[in-house]
Amino acid sequence: MQHEHAAPDQPPLVLEAVLKAADVARIGIAVSLFAPEGSRCVYATATAARLLGVPLDQLVGGSLRDFMLPEHLARMNALSQAMMENPSGHGGGVEVVARRPDGTQVELELAYAPTTVAGKPAVVTFLVNVGEQRATARQVRETAQRLAQLIERTPDAVVISRRGLILEANPAAARMLGVESAQHLVGLSLGQFVVGEDAAMMRERMAAVARGENPGPPRVYRAARSDGQLVMVEIASFASEYEGQPAIIAFGRDVTDRERLQEQLARTDRLAALGTLAAGVAHEINNPLAALALNAEVVARAVSRATLSEADRETGAAALTELRNSVERMTAIVRDLTGFSRTSTEQFGAVSLAGVVERATRLARHATRQRATVRLELSEVPPVFGHAGKLEQVLLNLLVNAAQAFPPERTEAQNEIVVRTLAADPRHVVLEVSDNGQGIPAAVAGRVFDPFFTTKPAGEGTGLGLFISHNAVRQMDGEIVVISRPAGGTTMRVVLRVAREYERARAAEAQLSSSAGARGRVLIVDDEVAMCRSLKSLLTDHHDVSTALGGEEALALLGGGARFDVILCDLMMPGVTGMDLHARLAREQPGLEKHMVFMTGGAFTEEARAFLAGCANLRLQKPFAATELEAALQQVIALPS
Repeated sequence: MQHEHAAPDQPPLVLEAVLKAADVARIGIAVSLFAPEGSRCVYATATAARLLGVPLDQLVGGSLRDFMLPEHLARMNALSQAMMENPSGHGGGVEVVARRPDGTQVELELAYAPTTVAGKPAVVTFLVNVGEQRATARQVRETAQRLAQLIERTPDAVVISRRGLILEANPAAARMLGVESAQHLVGLSLGQFVVGEDAAMMRERMAAVARGENPGPPRVYRAARSDGQLVMVEIASFASEYEGQPAIIAFGRDVTDRERLQEQLARTDRLAALGTLAAGVAHEINNPLAALALNAEVVARAVSRATLSEADRETGAAALTELRNSVERMTAIVRDLTGFSRTSTEQFGAVSLAGVVERATRLARHATRQRATVRLELSEVPPVFGHAGKLEQVLLNLLVNAAQAFPPERTEAQNEIVVRTLAADPRHVVLEVSDNGQGIPAAVAGRVFDPFFTTKPAGEGTGLGLFISHNAVRQMDGEIVVISRPAGGTTMRVVLRVAREYERARAAEAQLSSSAGARGRVLIVDDEVAMCRSLKSLLTDHHDVSTALGGEEALALLGGGARFDVILCDLMMPGVTGMDLHARLAREQPGLEKHMVFMTGGAFTEEARAFLAGCANLRLQKPFAATELEAALQQVIALPS
């Protein structure tokens, strides 16, 4: 406490505690004696001197009236006169403005209390800086207003509740919960918006917050909007006070898109793992399946040459037809299994839309069955530039969307989906999926390709199907557009360009046909005995065929000086793989590696995928037809030695 200065006739009994408290509260105290010539200050505190902007010794001995603006003196004099006339009264107060010696002004509240000092009438004056108090109060009000505006404008929901009932909420909370205004939330229970087991979890966490416990990091809850739409809300809450009583303030953020994206990423990871597994399984299945297909061709030739009765020949032909059909079905199943995995070895190139439509409509049967009739209107169109797996995924998404576009009250016979292919012009081909459903409202038609946008009920779609399809089509240098009429159905039109390789492929076929039938020296390299035997049986009539059971045996044969026009080699083998053999030949017998034709049942390793992506050699996907095999052999035989 600063030292107080007083005249010799200062009051003998001044409590130190009162003075300290007044000083802490920044309240000045001055004691003045009444005199005919005017009051005179005989005691003052340092705080009083600071408020008036003068040294303490200059204040004591002078008069408070010397510091006040003239217009306030009349009120001060009237109050002093009243206290002189009634020394036993209760005093009074007045607000004045003091001018400090440095010219600044300060708003003061003067509270007077009559007393006596050494038997003489006196007055105790308490000086309070009301201007500073008002400025502080104004700052508090402005801060509160800014805070209220911030809460009002923040995109996150803010809710104040007590015992589960909403006391206050901001507009973001109303928008998130689908309520007309924040005022409509007041008085409602938070629990009525939270779904299922999440409601009990929220009550437990709010009870923990109310007890002063740390509830842990923010939690995501499922909440049902007033329109029934499900949203995911991440909520962080803490204990506070509202109107003088305990309350809980909760901050909520709509994380529906984030949760959907995380779910999609998790699903993608699971599908990637499943795709890797499927590729490995497909490789193991394709090897015996290829041998089975080739042996069917061998048996067919043997039957055609054998002396059989007409009945036996018909029985054999029927059995072979059934065998070929079964092989084709198994081949289709395996290819469907691996069609959408990341391990697909297909590169962008010429794609036949007929095969894409066949596979996609087969995969979509689970969605279209008992919902609509699917009708195909397929014109003969040239191959398009694209990726078969991606095109199948695009078409599958369009078919599933179309199947979900019909009103629930309509029957399967009333609903129709049409898949159509046609040549738009010499450079472009159109693939369309049309339905006679309820159409897309014009207000949202422009957003159907946005990520996470969906008009489907909660739980029936992520809003990513058309987004993924749009990106896939753009990767193929194409475009996808929506044509919809409310209550008149929707057509999704995919425009693709004709493969540039198409004409070159036709030229290559013409060249191949001119050299068809050329006999060549063929080396078959495979670790499957059945595969070697089947291929040798199939090719012996038209070529000089040797076999090597695995890569090491092939290296020994080639290192011994044997020469071949074609090396028909399995890609994945134990020990020395087809890739290893290719590298060794490139180093030791340059040029011979170009005569390799790879057979693969599925490249399910990163090394194999990278190798095929950078290798220009022909490849055959197991199982393959005899005609496909012969075409590849003739193309390589025609290469210069």
